Amino acid sequence: KELFYYLAHFTNFFMLIAWAEKANKPKQSIIMGWILVLVLTLPIALYEIITQNHLYTDTFTDELLYIGGEALAYRRASVTFGNLNAYVLILVFSAPFLLSAMFKAKRKRLLGLLVIFGALMYTLLVNASRGGIISILLILATYVFYKKISSTSISIKKIIIRTSAFTIIAYVINRVFSVSDEIFVKLLSRSESGASSFTSDSPRFQIWEASYRVILDTYFLGSGVGSEVPILTKYNASVPNTHNLFIELFMQFGVFIFIGFIYILFRIYYSGIKFGSTEYKVAILGSFLSLLPLSIINSSYLLMPALWVYLSSLYILSDSWDFFQKNQKYSLVKNID
Repeated sequence: KELFYYLAHFTNFFMLIAWAEKANKPKQSIIMGWILVLVLTLPIALYEIITQNHLYTDTFTDELLYIGGEALAYRRASVTFGNLNAYVLILVFSAPFLLSAMFKAKRKRLLGLLVIFGALMYTLLVNASRGGIISILLILATYVFYKKISSTSISIKKIIIRTSAFTIIAYVINRVFSVSDEIFVKLLSRSESGASSFTSDSPRFQIWEASYRVILDTYFLGSGVGSEVPILTKYNASVPNTHNLFIELFMQFGVFIFIGFIYILFRIYYSGIKFGSTEYKVAILGSFLSLLPLSIINSSYLLMPALWVYLSSLYILSDSWDFFQKNQKYSLVKNID
């Protein structure tokens, strides 16, 4: 059963590429598709945060956190993805494409995209995922970098005014609903605990140590498809999930499949960053810089269809896609037909 799931999810990578060959503007369609994901899910996320009502698919239990001696409920948003970490991952997957769309957007369209980005940032801060926050900052830094080098001058005054306006509006909204402290309770809890709460994660280190022993004991050949939970349970890991995309792949599938996966990533990022147009470089480089922090946000990455759609989307944006299109003898659709 596990093998079937892995094959079905991995097939998403090739299916999206095959469908893209039929599209008139595949790159723009990919970007709009990820923006549509945000448009459809962020209203549900904001509803969850404000009302503390969650869908039946939510697997998290309600939690109380103590801030300054006061017990506050931990507000969160997971939408239809089961837990908040899975939804944080969806937000991080979507962010490079959103900022790519913002890169050349004008006036009304830019304003609309900024509203979506503001809601995305708000939800990320509420869920308080360290990997998610680091990822989004790196993606945003990529956007600012390309904006800077593609323009002879950027009005610092406009940036300050717009940033101040958004900050004031966000503060007023929070004060009106009187939920400021409760909304950011997880973030406040971590800040109250000091910097160590953001950088230390003993349970995950223990899991990775157990995973490393599995890799050594299987002689780098992998423990087998779908073995993650039973093998980590056998090795007394604190949680039977690696919580790391690369360790999850290496531990189960071994060094040869791992090298192949790294090669695919190399092709996507190298061609996209070196040869792609600037607006697509925003998405490709932003994705590359956020790759490590996003790889430790959630667990069971390889069984997430969204991961393979994300990688396929990046492939289509990269220059590898242009080469693929020009050499139709390699075309997936042609071969399928």
